[in-house]
Amino acid sequence: MDPAAHAAKVALDAASAFWLTLEQATRHKKFCSYCLAAAAASLATVPQVVPEARLAWRELRRRVT
Repeated sequence: MDPAAHAAKVALDAASAFWLTLEQATRHKKFCSYCLAAAAASLATVPQVVPEARLAWRELRRRVT
């Protein structure tokens, strides 16, 4: 998988997980244990993707200039 595409997917997944967790807290006033576990897993993938995404970004910038 392309590192830039993978980083974009991980970022969207993390943002979605964060948004849904906030919605549970503010709108429903309840938390779902499955949803919290899925959100934690989504957020945990972010630091793992950052190094590869940085390299992909540098390579993309190098090709453009």
